[in-house]
Amino acid sequence: DPAAKKTIVWRAVKSNSQISRADSQSWGTNLNFGSAIKVGTTQFRVTGLNDYNHVLYVTKEDGLWSVTNDVPERVSVGLESSPHPENGKALLANGLFLYFNYMHSLEKFYGTNVEDIGPWQGSGIPSGRTGVISCLASAFSWLFAAVDAGTGGISSVLCYDSHGAWHEIYRAEEAGQRIRSIYWQSCPGGHPKLWIEVAGGLFYLDFPKLELNPLNDSSFRYNDEAVLITSTIDFGNSRLPKLYKEIAAICKNLAQGIYVAVDYQLDANIGGSTWTLLGSFLQNPE
Repeated sequence: DPAAKKTIVWRAVKSNSQISRADSQSWGTNLNFGSAIKVGTTQFRVTGLNDYNHVLYVTKEDGLWSVTNDVPERVSVGLESSPHPENGKALLANGLFLYFNYMHSLEKFYGTNVEDIGPWQGSGIPSGRTGVISCLASAFSWLFAAVDAGTGGISSVLCYDSHGAWHEIYRAEEAGQRIRSIYWQSCPGGHPKLWIEVAGGLFYLDFPKLELNPLNDSSFRYNDEAVLITSTIDFGNSRLPKLYKEIAAICKNLAQGIYVAVDYQLDANIGGSTWTLLGSFLQNPE
């Protein structure tokens, strides 16, 4: 609380949609919470609390609320039209914006405006890796979002680059391995890490310490991978057989362990998950 120049501890009781606050205490001393403040109706639970521009914001299953002078007020941005048990569980203030998950997307809030920036836009993330954004973390201009695909899909961690693009930086090894917690560790003097909780286990990704671009940090170990899938090639007649003489690629820096693999699909497999390996490019420059 900057006006009172003291630290306040807020808590929420989900069952009755109430919040309350207490002054911080020395270690081992019980907190003395004041009167309960009801936020909206008890029909929808509180899902998150966050300090944004010195104002307490509360997310509920049916929307977003701000609390000023212990008075909650609904932020009327239309979210009450689609209540969901996962709404607002991922809540993060970063820079000038407040980010929170809504349905299977992500919202960016500033002032009285809400913008949908979810990873479903554009080409979207691949089939089978959709899910609810379960948690958020930030560093520099990056925004990290964990996508919890539940017990049937493949969970992942995405990075939003603040220019409208999402990038998958981690993918769970198997379907059903849920991701519900991520955390950024700065590690002064060393490589910062993004910690990822996957199905109860811990993983981390190193990030460059000298540059934001990993290509410019000679001390950073990275494994670059990209995938390009062409459109279906049928030459205007899918029933005629096709004969291909060659497939060529203009390349550089190819070597053992650094290659371009070529896979293909035919007939009924087109658009599915079955691919046939043709071979790998290893020769420079063509």
